[in-house]
Amino acid sequence: MKQCCIGIGVSKQGIDYDAIDGEKVHLIFMLAIEGHEADLHLQALAALSRKLIHEDFREKLLNASSKEEIFELICEE
Repeated sequence: MKQCCIGIGVSKQGIDYDAIDGEKVHLIFMLAIEGHEADLHLQALAALSRKLIHEDFREKLLNASSKEEIFELICEE
C-alpha cells in the first residue's frame, strides 16, 4: 500500500530561514515517503505545489485555527 505522511509547520510571525528574497518563512512542509515510492513523493509534492501557488490558499493555512482545519484544507480537491 502506498502511503505518504506530511508534517506542516505554521508560523504567523515568520521564521528567518535565510531565504533568497530575505522574507521570513511562514509555512514549512515535510513529506515522508518510503524510499521505493519516489513517484508518490513527486505526485504529493506536485499536488501541494499546485495549491501553494494560490495566495488565498496560503492565507487559509496561516489563519487556520486547528490542525483539523489545516488537514481539511490540504485534502480538499
